[in-house]
Amino acid sequence: MNKIVKTNKSKSLKQKSIRSISNKLQSVSLKHKIPANIYEEVVFLLDVSASMGEEMTGGMKLDILKKAMIEVLTLYSKSSKFEVMSFSHSTNTLLKNMRSENDLKEVINNIQTIGATYMGIAIKSAHDSLKRGSDKLKKRIVLVTDGEPNGDSPNMILEYVGNQIVRDKITIDCVGIGEKGGYSYDPDFLSKIAIMTGGMFLEVNDISKLGEQLISISSDKKLLSNDNIKQTGCIIL
Repeated sequence: MNKIVKTNKSKSLKQKSIRSISNKLQSVSLKHKIPANIYEEVVFLLDVSASMGEEMTGGMKLDILKKAMIEVLTLYSKSSKFEVMSFSHSTNTLLKNMRSENDLKEVINNIQTIGATYMGIAIKSAHDSLKRGSDKLKKRIVLVTDGEPNGDSPNMILEYVGNQIVRDKITIDCVGIGEKGGYSYDPDFLSKIAIMTGGMFLEVNDISKLGEQLISISSDKKLLSNDNIKQTGCIIL
């Protein structure tokens, strides 16, 4: 009986934490609107490997990632296009240009963690998708991960980014998720990808801040400027 009571308390605290974070995101969304004059095509590349099911400061990684993605996507203007891909041992397209908030929630909330972090294949898949898009739109990948790549080595991925992504003028913003001083991702590797492509590298040490920062990446032109990247290198949140 004691175990049941303890479990119910744990679930209750978890639900309160998620509701609190959701309320904060709603407050943030009032300040940040995805500008209608930014015409872009973006692929959100989400790490759903097994480690994303773990707890860290601010909550459980995957739970907060789901909340953050729903909040960000509902803010996108009709002039922009977006796609959401998940990756672990394989890469899957979850949705593309879906505008209904109810449909968004249904798809995003069904994401589950599994497998390893095959990042190289994921980046190639996002690249292939953007190449099929309109030449009139700015193209961007937002990579969210908590780990180092499996499969292709970091050097192989950097070579591909340098030869292919840079050539096609695609920006990659990298978001590393992990505890301060105890993260599993490689900050040097992610920052190199961002700098090579004119993007940003953000380190999120408190997962509850993830939604706010994903919104800021898309809405704040200063965060996307090359001058800001050169001056700061990376931002720790």
